[in-house]
Amino acid sequence: TDIPDQDLAEMSQALQSDSVNPMELKKRLAQEITASFYDQQTANSAQENFERVVQRRGLPENIPEINLGTYRGDIYISGPPDVLEGPAGAPLPKLPALLRGAQMASSIAEAKRLLSQGAYELIHPDGETRKLSADYPITSLQVGDVIRRGNRQFVRLVDRSKPPP
Repeated sequence: TDIPDQDLAEMSQALQSDSVNPMELKKRLAQEITASFYDQQTANSAQENFERVVQRRGLPENIPEINLGTYRGDIYISGPPDVLEGPAGAPLPKLPALLRGAQMASSIAEAKRLLSQGAYELIHPDGETRKLSADYPITSLQVGDVIRRGNRQFVRLVDRSKPPP
């Protein structure tokens, strides 16, 4: 970084004396590194996103979307190729299949394992949250719900699609 050696020495001393929260120094260094590769505006935006999504457990500004709908009693999904894997419009009988189709797991088996470990959270538009389990009824999902896996994977359920032919 371009941080002067004197500032780095002061940071080191502050860490040793426990007079500063290490997270503040990490964020400062991350912002400096990001600004050196991009620009200050991008670095500021990245820091704001980190604080909102990771520290305050909020939602990012741009969440990938998948279309969730019903057709003849079956739930189906469709969406852009970078969000959806598998046959668009195929009926999805179980939640693990939806998570796999939305690329939130590499396989149905992994989705089941992650569900059993409590890795997925459902966030309703009103802010209410709940952990998802493998037996969560897919028919209980609603348009506007957001599924979160960890701090970095999100998908919003929307209904903009037409039923499959």
